Amino acid sequence: MARHIAFALVFVLQAGVDAQPDPRAMITSLYTRTLADMQKATTAGEIDRIVDAIDAPDWVSINADGTRMTREEAKRELVRSLAGPRGEQPTLDLLWFHHAGNTATSVAWVFGKSQTTDATGEFGPRGARHEVLVGALVRDSWILTNAGWRRRMHEKIFPNRILAVDGKSAVFPPSRSQ
Repeated sequence: MARHIAFALVFVLQAGVDAQPDPRAMITSLYTRTLADMQKATTAGEIDRIVDAIDAPDWVSINADGTRMTREEAKRELVRSLAGPRGEQPTLDLLWFHHAGNTATSVAWVFGKSQTTDATGEFGPRGARHEVLVGALVRDSWILTNAGWRRRMHEKIFPNRILAVDGKSAVFPPSRSQ
């Protein structure tokens, strides 16, 4: 009898584990929803709601140069950004994901396109408008909470950089014909 109860308990526990949502899919969904919601946000209240839905209260960001930003500092910066021009909705390419128990780590490229006026002539004639692709390589540390997956740390491994101008790579030098 005890053997049957133990088997039933193991079966029920395993079924519960199998029924858990896929952490990679859940976190990818959080990224997608956050990027879409940020694109539409117009108020500080919306920024608060968006940040609460993805980041843990003790969230911290670390830039590639080692500077740190708290969650409250990031929210203030996001609210200030509402007044500026917006490019297309950024996209995310999840390159690597590791899940262990109640923690996970993700590494992703984050890309965004926008229009810019070349005031200095860096990309051609001064004052010309260009489409730029900006990207950053990020590593995020996640924790599973009662409210679901939340980011605890956001690290920029490769900082925001212009990767392409008008569809042409700005990272690699042009090939030289010999």
